[in-house]
Amino acid sequence: MIHITVSPAHEDVRPIVEDIARNGIPDDVVFIHRGRNTIAYIPDPPLNIKAYRPPSGLKSLIYGTMRAPKARRAYLFAQRLISLGFNTPEPIAFVEEHQGPRLVRSYFISRQLFGWREIRNIEFDPIFDDLVEPLARFVADLHAKGVNMKDMTPGNILFKKNDEGRWDFCLVDINRMAFENIDKATVLSNFAGVLNTRHAVVRVARAYAEVRGWDADAFADEVSKAVLDRRAARLRKRALKRRFLPKPKPRQIIR
Repeated sequence: MIHITVSPAHEDVRPIVEDIARNGIPDDVVFIHRGRNTIAYIPDPPLNIKAYRPPSGLKSLIYGTMRAPKARRAYLFAQRLISLGFNTPEPIAFVEEHQGPRLVRSYFISRQLFGWREIRNIEFDPIFDDLVEPLARFVADLHAKGVNMKDMTPGNILFKKNDEGRWDFCLVDINRMAFENIDKATVLSNFAGVLNTRHAVVRVARAYAEVRGWDADAFADEVSKAVLDRRAARLRKRALKRRFLPKPKPRQIIR
């Protein structure tokens, strides 16, 4: 059984979505990434297709019966973010294919973005000094409006300069998200992964504290510890995977 949802504002692309649902990603696309998930781009109209890795075993049953699949969450969360005034790729459609109670395939189709850049490694760019305060205000605005971006990483935050000369930010890969009251533990968890270096994270954290009216020194110390704890946890996880799991196949990146 195949379920298709298309945004009412984009019924004109339903034939494309239905073809994806029947046959998978078309051959005449530009592949951006092939790995755990596959991301492709259709030039006309400019659509981004994200094909999620089919869940295996128990996960296929959980996503088929108990938990909203990633493609559906990405679509609904994008609508919610846009309604709150945040930038994210415009949601066009999502597709879910089930075999009985199990989810076997899912796709999220959105408007392709142009002109945006990841904040990954931005701390090594001279423009970082100009971005510290705007980025802090962006994260503070997310928290003030109850947005918990659980996968707050440099690859999932994009930026560009708008026509007024100010910095705009955009969230991508948003299927891991919650809309809730943001407590201090959530703030620290978000900050722990927002940039790659502890020094850069602490700089943004100080600016965030000033926006919130908090003690900048105390909050910076908390964030610094959260970054170190996160790194230690990731190292422990990697060590366990190397010890107990088979070596994964290398990712294939399409350039």
